[in-house]
Amino acid sequence: MADQNDNPNAEFLERKLATILSADVAEFSRLMGEDEEQTLRIFRGHKQVFESLVAMHRGRVFNTAGDAILAEFDAIDRADIGAFLVKVGMIFSSKVGGTSGPVWGTAFLRAGMTSRTKTEIDLTDLAAMGNNAVQGIMARGGAAQGDKTILDALIPAVNRIAEHAQNGTGDVAQACRDAAEAAQAAVEGTRQWPAKRGRQSYASERSVGTLDPGIVAVAMMAKAIVEQMESAVGEEQVND
Repeated sequence: MADQNDNPNAEFLERKLATILSADVAEFSRLMGEDEEQTLRIFRGHKQVFESLVAMHRGRVFNTAGDAILAEFDAIDRADIGAFLVKVGMIFSSKVGGTSGPVWGTAFLRAGMTSRTKTEIDLTDLAAMGNNAVQGIMARGGAAQGDKTILDALIPAVNRIAEHAQNGTGDVAQACRDAAEAAQAAVEGTRQWPAKRGRQSYASERSVGTLDPGIVAVAMMAKAIVEQMESAVGEEQVND
């Protein structure tokens, strides 16, 4: 019997953490008896404080019972890199419409399957994850490099990471910077191309002179990753 984890389309059990938060309103029962409407109005106003705090921790309030608040939190395991990426892929596939959802979903699912059970990755792992994502996108949509799609930013970015991995530099930050620059170069570098795949291909020659949203998205994500890494390094230096 095939391992379910080998199938990126397999159903994964979605777990959530549910909890009851007690507001512990002083003399709640007496206040309710004296003026229920006014008490509930005031409580709903204070409840917004709970909702904002829960939201900060990626949760949501889904019910109340008296002065108790019922909340649920996403139980996705961020320590397991593969499980996290698979979850992201599932969200893209189920929540994002059009052709973008399946394409992005496949990319994250394939990357996640490549990094299953890993809590740390190096440049070799990152390159393998990127290459597997590329192969998944190609198989999913039949696109290739040069078709003015997400691949025209993703492939050069992954290639830069693979070069750093082969050279054995071990400099993850610089590899990501180079990857981000390659992805950004593709934004304007493909502007004058006609789109051959994806939604823009419906416009044929009219797509010449326009930017491809998928290419722009890859460049923006790569830039955000670099900025986050640099911010984290800066915080560590300050703490030291």
